[in-house]
Amino acid sequence: MLLFGYLRDVFDYIVGDHSVSQDFRQLLRHYNLTRKDGDVIRDNLFAYDLVIPRDDNENIVYEVWAIEEFKRLFINYFKKKFPSEEMDLEYLNNYKVNEEFLKEKAEFVKVNNILEEYMGEDKLSNQYLNDLSEYNLLSSYFEITLKFLSTPLEVFEEVCDIREYILNYLKETSRKDELDGKSPQTIEEILDFIITNSNKDFIDFIYNHAEFNKEGNDSRGMLNFISTYFNLENKPDLMMECFNSKYNDLKYSYVIKNYNYKKDEYTIYAGDDEKDKKATAINLDYDDISNYKFGAFTSLRFDALIILNELREKVQKNYDEIISIDFKDRLVETKEDCYILDEIDDYSLNFLENLFLKEEYDDLIRYYNLSEENGIEIKDKCYAYCFEYKEYDSKLIRNYHIVDTFYRAFRWHYNFLMERDRKSLDKFFNYSNYKKLDELTKEYQIKRYFKYHLKDEELCEFLHDELIGRDLLDYWGCLELYKNGTSLDSKEKIKKYLDDFEDSYDFSKPQSIMESNRYLVENTSREFIDEVYNSNQDDMIRLHFTLGMVIRNDFGINDRSNSKLLGDISESKYATVSLWSDDDSGVILNEFYDYVQENYDEIIKNTTFKNTINMGKYILK
Repeated sequence: MLLFGYLRDVFDYIVGDHSVSQDFRQLLRHYNLTRKDGDVIRDNLFAYDLVIPRDDNENIVYEVWAIEEFKRLFINYFKKKFPSEEMDLEYLNNYKVNEEFLKEKAEFVKVNNILEEYMGEDKLSNQYLNDLSEYNLLSSYFEITLKFLSTPLEVFEEVCDIREYILNYLKETSRKDELDGKSPQTIEEILDFIITNSNKDFIDFIYNHAEFNKEGNDSRGMLNFISTYFNLENKPDLMMECFNSKYNDLKYSYVIKNYNYKKDEYTIYAGDDEKDKKATAINLDYDDISNYKFGAFTSLRFDALIILNELREKVQKNYDEIISIDFKDRLVETKEDCYILDEIDDYSLNFLENLFLKEEYDDLIRYYNLSEENGIEIKDKCYAYCFEYKEYDSKLIRNYHIVDTFYRAFRWHYNFLMERDRKSLDKFFNYSNYKKLDELTKEYQIKRYFKYHLKDEELCEFLHDELIGRDLLDYWGCLELYKNGTSLDSKEKIKKYLDDFEDSYDFSKPQSIMESNRYLVENTSREFIDEVYNSNQDDMIRLHFTLGMVIRNDFGINDRSNSKLLGDISESKYATVSLWSDDDSGVILNEFYDYVQENYDEIIKNTTFKNTINMGKYILK
């Protein structure tokens, strides 16, 4: 994928964070440039964030790339503004660079020079790319290239043959076995497959379309289809074709808009963006970034865009011949996805048809104030799931995954469109039977989680039995196996891991929303419960800095330590898609309000109030 975000990390290092730094202002003054000139340079620097790779290790490779691109932009800008003046480069070369950086940079430059003969000046030599292709590693182009650029100089000083050294690494990491030989292997074969499985309306759409761009909503379904169905990243020859395509050029994909400093965000649009007049496009000289032609190696979406434009070209050149063929009409394109209808098994197709019975489904969408378009997108997601994933033999498990896809797609739209006045999701749960299916498949979900991270079947069973014996099975989701699974390669290590988990996990904190409700009732006061009962739900926001703060601090929410409670919160009807600690406490406050309203008489009759939570004056009105 094209990696974004690196220059956001080193922005302060180069020009200052959010506001122009003193050093950068001094640099502008030295070259008789204005603050406005500085803003243009900053904007263009963010544009280069498209093509400068990023890695969490933040090693010298990225520092060098960032500072060198900045200097090149600065020099080009100066020469365009003052074409007749000679530029003093010494001041710029010393800008914001300390001795330690220069020392590391010097080593990087030497490593770069050593690799240059084999990899090429732009790291895209035919020999290097063919070697990556031979071992089916083109999709790992960035990781492998940067691995060697980051290798210490002393390692290469002992290497006689650089190519042989790199080939040995490629052999060790070879992914040849992943190559899928069943589906189309070349762009031409993909184009023929799409054409023969489509219909005349689709061909007419392609024929009359202008060039496709990266974010075009009218092609989203087909782009997703090409990305997933043809297994692009495991086909090195196909990736080489995409790389050599005339459509593998950043100017075919990107138009970059100005950075919004107030909102700390910048937007990347694609292709011909004349329809959007809200912002002024940054004028990039694409020749400046010709060495960063990484698209076909780094983004399946970009590969799909290349193939879609190749399809358009073929259809326009051979339209009369193409429309005369016998179309199979198997290709169903929706707004979000595209699938081949007869590749969905009959059982799943029947389940989908029952799930989306028109009158009942339309009533559900209207009830939750979603649009007809939202309803179509949710349905699309479920059909696309059945097309892409066929490995589940169990009907129960397949039902669960279909409904889980339905649930997640529905919640995504519901959360974003209904920030206020949410309705209970009970009608939705009853409609989809989600809660019952979730409970019936819990054992499957647990074992699947274990198997994915532990690999060894015997160890998975041992972990499962240990959790049952320790009465910890309900806490399976709190085990961070994604971080520790590879180290748990014996029964003794699993036992030690669970011992440590029991010792470190705070079981005294409320572990569910229901436990939170009971805790709040017991530890507040009768007067406060009366206040809650006689208030409106919107009034609960007034408790954000009082009781809400207690919840965030004492329930393991701020430090994210209470995994079980956080998991329960995420399933609440008040949950949002991306939860911050403030959102989590808001969910609990709203659930607490409902609990008081529904159980007030019982609470007053059976509770001995401890009044132990000191949260200042309760203000609900």
